[in-house]
Amino acid sequence: MTVDGKVTTKNYASVDFTSREDKADLIRQRARGDAVLVGHGTIENDNVRLGIPREDLRKERIARGQPLSDPGDCFE
Repeated sequence: MTVDGKVTTKNYASVDFTSREDKADLIRQRARGDAVLVGHGTIENDNVRLGIPREDLRKERIARGQPLSDPGDCFE
């Protein structure tokens, strides 16, 4: 695990989530936050998409008074 919490292999290759539930939980947590921090290596090496792909979570975020980024950025 890297300092920013990323899990990789010994060769620093990305590791996908172990289940759909894990990925869904990550998206729920992302929808609740106001910022997502990533390291420069992540941005340089990974196809990082930080939008909120689920419409229900985007609506909940708006109802809480939290802004969305450009709607075009909210789909994976």
